[in-house]
Amino acid sequence: SLNEDNINDIKSKLELLSTPLGEIANIFVGIQTSADKIYHLKKISSGQYYSTSLKRQVEIEDEIMYPLISGPDAKRYKVPSTTKFLLHPYSTKYPFSKISEEDFEVKFPKCFEYLKANEEFLRAREDGKMDTSNWYGYVYPKNLDKQTWTKIGIAQTVSSLQCFFDEDGSFFINNVRVNVITPKNLKEFDIKYILGILKSKPADYYFKLIAKPKDNGFYEANKQFIAPIPIPNIPIDQQQIVIRLVDQIFMKKHADANADVSALDAEINKIAFQLYGLNNDEIGTIEAKA
Repeated sequence: SLNEDNINDIKSKLELLSTPLGEIANIFVGIQTSADKIYHLKKISSGQYYSTSLKRQVEIEDEIMYPLISGPDAKRYKVPSTTKFLLHPYSTKYPFSKISEEDFEVKFPKCFEYLKANEEFLRAREDGKMDTSNWYGYVYPKNLDKQTWTKIGIAQTVSSLQCFFDEDGSFFINNVRVNVITPKNLKEFDIKYILGILKSKPADYYFKLIAKPKDNGFYEANKQFIAPIPIPNIPIDQQQIVIRLVDQIFMKKHADANADVSALDAEINKIAFQLYGLNNDEIGTIEAKA
């Protein structure tokens, strides 16, 4: 049909001057603890957390707890806010190894006391496979090194490409409900340029063409559906125009979380339409869908 041909033409055009996101960026999932009820705690106040496993408030040193972002916290352009914290029994510096029992006793005695209160359950994980000196570690300690990187996060189920930006690498990411994106080569693609493009209407249009639809206008945004999203190839110095607009959005959102940034969004869309080489008819088709 004419409409399908038109859609395919636009899809091809979006791909023409671009590289798929998966080729220019690492895309990975968050931390899987295999015992969230123990490692995920709700922060009440400094040094005070609520434990689901023990059903009571516990004392834990703040230095070993990290703010944890799940799907619903991954909001557009907002610095995430969360009361959920991750007990992370690993070093956050190379080689990211598990903190030893000796170090725990010295540096985090309250935390270790909490882990010991859960020891029986932790040792019994995976049919007793964790009944070793590794009893308080995660069963699958993957991507531990990447949690403190500057990163973009995308929730797994979205109505449009909802990204948040963790510039300081201060947030840890929860299991498979959020995908994390970091550029492979910062000299070729700036992370804020990628963020600006992902937030543009053409990128969102492309995502919705290939993503798996769910109920109520939502889409599945796992790796297979975000890796193909085309990112226009332009030299790093030309990416600055998008980066400056993204910075302005952050400045406004930082001053007021509910600030209206639609004019800046429109600027980014205008640039994105040009970068993808779209004509007025194609822009009209995309605008109608947005």
